[in-house]
Amino acid sequence: MAVTAQNSEQDFVDAHNAARADVGLGEVTWDATVTAFAQDYADQRRGDCQLIHTPDGRPYGENLYGGGGGGTEAIGCARVVCDSGDGVFIICSYNPPGNFPGVKNGVDLERAR
Repeated sequence: MAVTAQNSEQDFVDAHNAARADVGLGEVTWDATVTAFAQDYADQRRGDCQLIHTPDGRPYGENLYGGGGGGTEAIGCARVVCDSGDGVFIICSYNPPGNFPGVKNGVDLERAR
């Protein structure tokens, strides 16, 4: 998906659902609470646009460049133009979180053993 000023919530949902369908995963929906979390973090990164994850203890999984867990049901995405003017920072947050250390596709790997 090209990043343009016209990207809507539905554009993000459609792009995620198309990619998920390719690998047999269920669809996601847009969530305003998850979006508010993503927007808050995007606003924090506006000054440097570094691809740094939100601090530990965050309630949602996230990708700073594409992906997401198989158990994810809802997403929220946000985009800001970097203060430098030479880039865009995009974040999508996922609920429930998917792929992060110890969890793959929504499955707790320790509990699965």
